[in-house]
Amino acid sequence: MPGPDRHSAAPDSSTAASRRDPAFAILLLVLLLAGILLWSLLLPRAERSVFGRVPILDEVYYLDRAVELRGCGLCPSEPCFMSPLYPQLIRLTGSAVSVPEDRAVDPRALRGIRLLQVACWLGTVLLLAWIGRRDLAPPDAGPRTRLAAAALPALLYFLYRPAAAYATAVLMEIPLTFLVTLAVALAPGRGRGDRPGAIRMLALGLVIGAAALLRGTALVILPVFAGLAAWREWRRSRRGSLLAAAIPLLAAALVMLPAVIHNSRLAGRLSPPTLNAGVNLYIGNGPDANGFYVTSVNGDWRRDPAGRQFLAARLGRAELSLAEADSVWSARARRAIRGNPARAARLWLKKVWLHLQAWEIDQQLPLEAWTRQTRYGGLLFVSYGLLVVLGLGYGLWCLGRRPGGPVTAWMLAILLIIGLQSVFFVVSRYRQLVVPLWALLAAAMVLDRSLSVRSRAVLVACGVLVAAPWGLGGVRDLWAAMARANEARRWAQVGVAEDSREDLLRAGSMYRQALADGAVGPAAWQGLIAVDHALGDATAAVADLDSALAAWPRDPDLLGQKAADLLAAHREDEALPLLRRILEARPRDPDALHNLAVLLARRGEPDRAREYAARLKRNHPEDPRGYLDLGVILARQGRTEDARKVFLEGLSGHPDDVILHRNLAILDAKNSP
Repeated sequence: MPGPDRHSAAPDSSTAASRRDPAFAILLLVLLLAGILLWSLLLPRAERSVFGRVPILDEVYYLDRAVELRGCGLCPSEPCFMSPLYPQLIRLTGSAVSVPEDRAVDPRALRGIRLLQVACWLGTVLLLAWIGRRDLAPPDAGPRTRLAAAALPALLYFLYRPAAAYATAVLMEIPLTFLVTLAVALAPGRGRGDRPGAIRMLALGLVIGAAALLRGTALVILPVFAGLAAWREWRRSRRGSLLAAAIPLLAAALVMLPAVIHNSRLAGRLSPPTLNAGVNLYIGNGPDANGFYVTSVNGDWRRDPAGRQFLAARLGRAELSLAEADSVWSARARRAIRGNPARAARLWLKKVWLHLQAWEIDQQLPLEAWTRQTRYGGLLFVSYGLLVVLGLGYGLWCLGRRPGGPVTAWMLAILLIIGLQSVFFVVSRYRQLVVPLWALLAAAMVLDRSLSVRSRAVLVACGVLVAAPWGLGGVRDLWAAMARANEARRWAQVGVAEDSREDLLRAGSMYRQALADGAVGPAAWQGLIAVDHALGDATAAVADLDSALAAWPRDPDLLGQKAADLLAAHREDEALPLLRRILEARPRDPDALHNLAVLLARRGEPDRAREYAARLKRNHPEDPRGYLDLGVILARQGRTEDARKVFLEGLSGHPDDVILHRNLAILDAKNSP
């Protein structure tokens, strides 16, 4: 493939000819119709699958934020923890639905956002065809070569299974991928007459700014394509290069400015559009970091994003704002990095390597299970490993041998995205951002007529050596077990929502298989125990809880379940030490504080009981049990006026609480003449 032209700015005759080529229009039509046919088969099955009916993790967070936006429009009540743009897309497509506690959602309610993502998927396919025609066909190419240059990158993405899977999930990956591909299309191509005009550079900046509002790492491609435009202008006339670079930079800043102002106003300091960098930096570099996403931050991220309550308990604070939590997590991550920079460097290199692995790392959306349930997903056979094998060696070779062209810009963009994302951690969906770029590089390698068979074989061999998952057999088996637990959780939630014993039995079997295969963490055990209770099998629930505690003896949630079972069986002496162990791990745990206050009061230790009740009231004013426990203990100690004040204080925050009203009435009746 020839390098960029260094002399003339005359129109590229091959580009003009390709515009008159009806074969390209036919190709676009065929791709569009094939895509429509695929999704007419795939989408209904994907929606009916457990993956379409049960959103989890980030999906639930975004749906919750979209519901909040229905009442407040463009400005949420809190700073944006994750993408400020994606919940808006959910709202605008009519998919802002409340996710119930059982997490099972009517898939028809999410049709709007899924159709938008299917449209983005189709748009990415068509854009890749256009970019391939523009940048991959040699200037003197005939119609067949130009058609192959357009078709190959488009088909590589069309047949890439994870992209289709994520198009059915309520996640930002596919809109983000579309915007990045659109940015590639707006950047200068290889044609001699392809000038970066002002309007085009303005559009480039607006598109990249919007992509950054989906995920901030997309911003790293801005200097690549702005620099390419500036270099092209400088090579053409030695003028206008600064303007070509400045326009997209300013346009991107303009798009992000409202989110920056919103977060900064609520945080009380200059803040980025999202406030999750600190916790992600800690997850990727803290004591438990291993390169992947690890649950080193406890808490319910649906109700407590960034683990604020968990962090507040560790710091002895009543509460933390999102901005404060972001700062604390960032400081802890930096402390871990400074404390052992060699470990941090090794982790970063490992994450870079993981970004290049053929293995899909698909624990959040298990591809095998998704393919089995959607059936037609099996028609999509292109893998991430194939794209890396074909594109990596060639991209690096062009980076050194052919600077200044679009191929080198694509490779540089991939390296910068991977390098920045590797500061945090690696999951499969984070790699979606670079898939269109890999598809273009893979197609470029196949179509480059200047490469000999030997050179091509060497470049492919280099890609194989990097992409082959050396020594990851145990890790891959572990992640397969985690994926099975993921699917089990969804079947369990469908079983509860639909009162389906069959689905619950299937979930239980999957949980047991996942645990037998080595699934880590207490979450799989908790899911299995919940299935036992849903099936009404108390014996299995007790046995599984004991097994879970044997594996995770310090887990507060498992200890809480065991303590609740013991209290229900009136085995209070056995429950007492468990409650104290819970408070060692979670000093503000409301259930443990309440149960200890009640137990100690029964055991004739009112002063210690009052201490725990006061802690519950102070740390959880939203929980009426704190006012109730403290008021009852004070009343039993004969401090009726103090008890009355506590009940009234509780009713000021919980005016509809029946038990507080009843206890106040009893107290007043006893004190009446």
